Amino acid sequence: MTLLVPLLFLAAATPEAQLRTALLAKTGFYAQSALLESAFDVTTEDSRKALLTLAHMVVAWDEDWADLFLLHLASPDPIVRHDAVTALTVATLVARSKGPAPELLAEAAERETFPKLKETIEDARKCVAAIADEPS
Repeated sequence: MTLLVPLLFLAAATPEAQLRTALLAKTGFYAQSALLESAFDVTTEDSRKALLTLAHMVVAWDEDWADLFLLHLASPDPIVRHDAVTALTVATLVARSKGPAPELLAEAAERETFPKLKETIEDARKCVAAIADEPS
């Protein structure tokens, strides 16, 4: 997965390192690996939050991203599917590229049985369609 990698500080157990550790703890910093682990466990509340957080980190689309969003869009839980639609739209806006979003949303719309969620998916499809892909 292509992620926007935050700057990590490598230092021994110095007062500065302890200060950075305390600062990161207060800012709610989570390692991307922990977010990914949580996002793949679709059955938990944290999974939905992790997916939305990761959506804000997408800088380029690849197959792994598509698979992660597909996993959430195909969930039996309509709340998970709704949050996945939101996260996918956010990821598309952040990446400034449609990537696999049009296909994923089209497939989700075909599968969806809840009318309100189907309407939300259609709104997301319109939003994604309006995004102009940036040249690489």
